[in-house]
Amino acid sequence: MRFHLHPARACCPLAVAMLLLPMTAHAQVFEVIHPDVERGGFELEVLGGTSLAGVASGDERAAFEIGLSFGVTDFWKTGLAVEIADPKVGRLEYEATEWENMFLLFGDHGEDHEHGHESGAGLGALGFYVKLEIPNAGGIDDGAIVVGPALEARFGAVETVFNLFAEFPFEGGEDPGLVYAAQASVPVAEGLALGAEVHGGWEGAFGDDVPLSDNTHVAGPALYGKIAAGQGRVIEPRLALLFGLTDESPDAVASLNLELKF
Repeated sequence: MRFHLHPARACCPLAVAMLLLPMTAHAQVFEVIHPDVERGGFELEVLGGTSLAGVASGDERAAFEIGLSFGVTDFWKTGLAVEIADPKVGRLEYEATEWENMFLLFGDHGEDHEHGHESGAGLGALGFYVKLEIPNAGGIDDGAIVVGPALEARFGAVETVFNLFAEFPFEGGEDPGLVYAAQASVPVAEGLALGAEVHGGWEGAFGDDVPLSDNTHVAGPALYGKIAAGQGRVIEPRLALLFGLTDESPDAVASLNLELKF
């Protein structure tokens, strides 16, 4: 799906929504990984998450992730990202480094996936995602590798993206976990789409039974923009309001992500 929108028109609803949100937070960043690769293309991402509930002194009130990736071939994209936490009391903290890779198994290279016909369904793209997480505290010994499929599909006018990743901690005593994310969106205006997202996971999913209520699961509406900035550059803002589904989940999170492709 390709959107063209003047920057002011795309950013206005996102900015108004953010101004209405209180800026106290229990930090968390949320992203749905798309299976797209463009050879020679760069992607700069700035992800941010803010909880809408107050936090105790010393807890994280906001979280950020900044990453840059590059399409090495028609099927492989690689990049580095850093995680930063903003505690309620204290300075910004560098938390972790991530090495991310997307291997496109099939799909258009760097193009929007206009699959299916007017009311048909189509599989847009399938990729395999690999991420190495290295925390600042503990280093690689306390890190993990995250792997799994990222799928994009269209059902009539509805465009969907699904992630299902397994997380394997390097520390021997921890069982692998599962992480999932999904989004569905429909265009509502030129350069603007409205949808919904769900995110969550299970720690130790392959070990002893872990109740659903003991893990984080959130869902809520999302707004997506796409701005053609000239000279092949595209800006993609996204705002989601995610609400906790379990006792272990944050009550509500404002998640604002910005992506620049060039």
